[in-house]
Amino acid sequence: MANNNQEINNDIPPPPNLNDENGSSIGRSISSTGSSGFAEESISGDNQRGREEDEGEVEEEERERERAASVADKSVLRIGIGLFGVQSGVELASSPVDRLLARIFRYLGGWIAQKRHLLVISLLILTFICSSSIPFTPQQDDLKSGYTPLGARSREELARYEQFFRPELGKTLIAEEPITLFFIIARDNGSLLRDSLMEQTVQLLDTLANDFPLGGRPFNQFCTHFCQMNEPIRQFSNGLSVRKRHLEALKDGGGEIKDGIYLNLSLPFMSLFGHQVDLSPHFFGAEIDKNEGELKYLRLALLQFKADKPENVNSFDVLSWERKIVNYLHSEYKGDLRPLVFSMGFVADEVVRTGMTLFPFLSVGFVIMCGFSIGTVALSGLHFRQFSHQKVIMAIIACCCPLFACATALGLLVFFELLPTFKEKIFVN
Repeated sequence: MANNNQEINNDIPPPPNLNDENGSSIGRSISSTGSSGFAEESISGDNQRGREEDEGEVEEEERERERAASVADKSVLRIGIGLFGVQSGVELASSPVDRLLARIFRYLGGWIAQKRHLLVISLLILTFICSSSIPFTPQQDDLKSGYTPLGARSREELARYEQFFRPELGKTLIAEEPITLFFIIARDNGSLLRDSLMEQTVQLLDTLANDFPLGGRPFNQFCTHFCQMNEPIRQFSNGLSVRKRHLEALKDGGGEIKDGIYLNLSLPFMSLFGHQVDLSPHFFGAEIDKNEGELKYLRLALLQFKADKPENVNSFDVLSWERKIVNYLHSEYKGDLRPLVFSMGFVADEVVRTGMTLFPFLSVGFVIMCGFSIGTVALSGLHFRQFSHQKVIMAIIACCCPLFACATALGLLVFFELLPTFKEKIFVN
């Protein structure tokens, strides 16, 4: 066994000597191989560092461009809202007034942010106090000139009209205008050419002229130049009564009575005992008998009430007088006639009443506005991941603020009596 081991060891060649010539060549080859590997690693490292430097330069250039764009955007924003104290980035040159306003608004904004609860409560109380007078203020509407702009041609024509008819009144046109017009029709929509209906028309005329005082006097006492304006209707009613008696006498006596000489109920002029009476301002929707030339059908009769200025009477007294007549005709009058009223005060009241019916629609509009505001604010907050319940409250308050401002301003105008009222009153003192 020992011999065998010795043979095996003898067969294994000894390790080379690194100090001999062959060993030195092998070492040189190893060292050269190692140095070349290190060189390749250093070259690849240099290339990677170069690429990283290039990428860093590109990123730096992109950041520079972003910073330049951001500065430009901030500059534009600061130019647009610089007056409100928005300062970010480099200060831009501005006038002393702009800088003063910026400081004032910056201080004011900070103070409001600190005292926000006190300010909200104070402004709500102020709004309530100022707007509390609005529900108790009577609403009026100047239909005659309230919707006509100053300098309009119609105003000049109106002034010429009143100057022509009543020069002594100057420019108080309404003092001679019709106070109230009454359109009389039959309740059964038939003809007014009936004795009973014409008698009721005259009775209504007397009631309106005597039972509704203005300034302590009935209409017959302050109508002055216009007291006889409705007299043709009275005379026509008398003519119908005379015609009726003549027809009855004709039937009873069997004789022939000719009344055409002193009574002719025609249109536009009726003849009464030789006097011509003009019916055209009072009768409308009439039909005339072609053979006899007299009226055979009458649809409508018009009563006109005009007056000069009574003493110690203003426009509000006249409006009250008109409202009393309207209430009487609509609520208390029971007859075969259907009187329709037209006056400036009555139409103004109807305009106000119709306008009050729009309040439910205003509330619906406010609800729609709040819904739109809440929806858009919520979508914006969700998009930028900034949604909160406070944003919903802010959207509702933003819709309420214009209403509060308008109510406060209107209440102050009412309190200081700065709202325009009837500049041209019906009766001018």
